[in-house]
Amino acid sequence: MTVLPGTTKTFLVVVELPLTGITNGTADTITVNATSQANPTMSYTSQLTTHIPVISFNMQTTDGNAIIKPGQTHDYVIQIQNSGLTNDTYDLRPTFGNFMGFIKNISDDTCINSITVNAGQIAQYLLKVTVPLTGISNGQSDTITIDAVSQSNPALNSRVEIVTTTPSFSHNLVKLSNDAVIYPGRSFNYHLAIENVGLSNDTYDLSLNSGSFSYTIRNASNTANIHSISINAGLSGTFIVKATYPSAGANNGQSESIDVRSISQGNSLDTNSVQITSSAPSAAFGITNLSGDMEVYPGKANNYEMVIANNSQTEDTYDLSISGGSWPYSIRNASDTSNIYAVSLGAGMTQTFLIKVLIPKGVSNGSSESIMVNGVSQSNQAITAQEQITTSTPSFSFTMQRLNADTNLNPGEPFTYTFVITNTSSGDDTFSLTKTTANWTYAIRNATNTANIRTLSVGAGLSATFLVNVDVPLTQTSTGEIDSITLYVMSQSNNSVNDRATITSSIFSYGLNLQNLTGNSILYAGQKKNYQIQVENTGNGLDTYHLSIKGGTFDYIIRNASDDATINSLSVGSSQTKDFLIKVSAPITGIANGHVETITLTVVSVVFAISESIQITTSTPMCTFDLSPKTNTASIIPGNSKIYPVRIENTGGYDDTYGLSIIGGNWPHRIVNAIDSSTLNTLSVAAGSAITFNVKMDVPSSGVSVGDSDRIYLKAISMCNPAISSQITFTTDIPAVSYELKTSSNKQMVYWVKLMGIASIFKHRHPGR
Repeated sequence: MTVLPGTTKTFLVVVELPLTGITNGTADTITVNATSQANPTMSYTSQLTTHIPVISFNMQTTDGNAIIKPGQTHDYVIQIQNSGLTNDTYDLRPTFGNFMGFIKNISDDTCINSITVNAGQIAQYLLKVTVPLTGISNGQSDTITIDAVSQSNPALNSRVEIVTTTPSFSHNLVKLSNDAVIYPGRSFNYHLAIENVGLSNDTYDLSLNSGSFSYTIRNASNTANIHSISINAGLSGTFIVKATYPSAGANNGQSESIDVRSISQGNSLDTNSVQITSSAPSAAFGITNLSGDMEVYPGKANNYEMVIANNSQTEDTYDLSISGGSWPYSIRNASDTSNIYAVSLGAGMTQTFLIKVLIPKGVSNGSSESIMVNGVSQSNQAITAQEQITTSTPSFSFTMQRLNADTNLNPGEPFTYTFVITNTSSGDDTFSLTKTTANWTYAIRNATNTANIRTLSVGAGLSATFLVNVDVPLTQTSTGEIDSITLYVMSQSNNSVNDRATITSSIFSYGLNLQNLTGNSILYAGQKKNYQIQVENTGNGLDTYHLSIKGGTFDYIIRNASDDATINSLSVGSSQTKDFLIKVSAPITGIANGHVETITLTVVSVVFAISESIQITTSTPMCTFDLSPKTNTASIIPGNSKIYPVRIENTGGYDDTYGLSIIGGNWPHRIVNAIDSSTLNTLSVAAGSAITFNVKMDVPSSGVSVGDSDRIYLKAISMCNPAISSQITFTTDIPAVSYELKTSSNKQMVYWVKLMGIASIFKHRHPGR
């Protein structure tokens, strides 16, 4: 490049970036050199750095997949987050399935194919999906894929997949009632059910084709006409189709069928239908008892509803009459306002009338009689019809059951007896309740025990409860006393039907036996012992006993049988036994040898004034022994030991153990067994036996002088009774010594020592001599 003096020229360095193979956020640096051709030593260097921006983003839906009904549209909200460091624009490239879809801005007013998002920001757009109204299968799904590609770096993209599903609709239509025969002027309710076996809640449109009968679709409670029914997924619902046979205009014996249809509102292709067939009775002329045979109480009247049908093709009049029966009967019009004797009917017409019966009072229990209602055509007396009616009076009967047996009670205690009356007759009845008198107080009460009653009403085939309370006087009664009443129950509908029950209550009989299962015991000093005592309740009722002890110097405690609690009372069931313990503890000291003491245990009934006592004797053994040494004095040369044999004899009648101890003394001493193999501090001796042991005394080899002595005291204490003991004194001294020295030919020095009159020769060899 040529540049004139004093001028400036500009040139460009063009950087071309590859479309691919570039790392996100990288940089590239080049160096530009300018050298003067007039003077090559003059040059200029400049570095140029080109940066590729950091580009990153992600795309996701905000509401997940959706279930949409045919013909409906759903807006999916999709957001793009620009997590890079520079603003960017993203191309939106959808791949559609079978459902119709559009990409629109978030305000839903413009279709878009790209979206710009500032760095670090989030932007949203819509995917609008519409499910076709037709040609869609049940539970069909469709997937739309959207790829977002960065315009700044086409190598960066993000994808979302959106699945749209149509609901799964399916149902069954079930007829729950059989086809019916319907009399003229009457209706019949057909019950039908829809089972929603699909996966979605749904509403079903209901319809039916018309016929010569009248049909209406009603809700399950038969309170309103309906045209549709809503049922949640997995559940079922019922409705009614009401068919009415017209009183006029219907042919004799006519029969017709209609179709009941159900169509899913969720999917119009999901349909079902059932067929209902209704028929009218086919007869030339007939009389029908619509009420059926009946039971009527004596003194009461009742109406039978009858219908006469003219099944011929011409108008006719029918004479009506009653034959048979001894009770009063009358033929009445349908409104029961007047007697009638004939009915006129057009062809195919029907009419209702009544037969009234009055049952006289005093009719026998369970009586019945039949009459014949006769109809004769006036146009042709050979054409007749008859219908038999049977009227009966209820057959009254009942059973009475007492739910609890005779019982035993305590004075002042109330009790309630429960009775159940079951009316086994075919009619309702009321029962009179009475009782005899007795010494105690009785009351007949209602089932809730809130009021006295004299009667009890029970429906046919049902049961009812009543109570009888008894109160035992608190005073002026005796054990085992008995009181009784008789309870009478009588049917008011038929006095000959009755029953009775006897109630017997008793006062408990009370008695007890007391037994010492352990017997009397011998107790050593400091020892504890449990006496096992048994109480037998010989009465016929539960009783509680107060327990007490009197006498004795030892420590006595009453305990339960498991010896884990102190007690002062005990409850025992009828004819049962129960044990408890008396724990006695002998003191360690202050107890006389061969001590004997007796306590009195008294058991008193808390309920009744009865008691029983037993005596328990506890003694301590007679413990004696003799302690005698073979010798108790000795003279010992220093450095030697003395063993004093001692004999201990158990002169008592019980085995005993003796505590052995030495008191006083300065020289080493100890108590050892007879073979001097172990020391002793106790010694067990059987009754009547004796054992020898030793007291061993060690005389020190130094620090003592002629004539020194030491005294110790051996003490033996009976563990049978520590108050019994014996003591022996042992005295050990150092004897006076005299000697003379002689020289023998074998150069041995011979010491003649005279000790206590006994000559002993001690030889001592002197080395080197």
